[in-house]
Amino acid sequence: MEHSTEKKVKAIPYAVIQLCDVCETGQLLPTGNNKYIPDIQIEHKCNHCGKTQTFQESYPAIRFYVDCDYPPDLA
Repeated sequence: MEHSTEKKVKAIPYAVIQLCDVCETGQLLPTGNNKYIPDIQIEHKCNHCGKTQTFQESYPAIRFYVDCDYPPDLA
C-alpha cells in the first residue's frame, strides 16, 4: 500500500488581480453571474467603466509562494 508524507512548509500569500483592458484604470471584480456548464465562466465587471468579462477563476485570487519560490520583485 502506498502512502504519502505530509510536510509543513513556509508559505507567503499574495493576491492576483485582473485590470481592465478597456479603461486601464479599473479592477475586474466578480458579479455573481456564473455558468458552470459546459465550462466554468465567472463573470467579472470593471469597477470603473462597467465592462464585463468572464474567467475560469474568480479574482482577486489568493496564491502562495512556497519555501524559496519567491519572484524577484517580492524577494
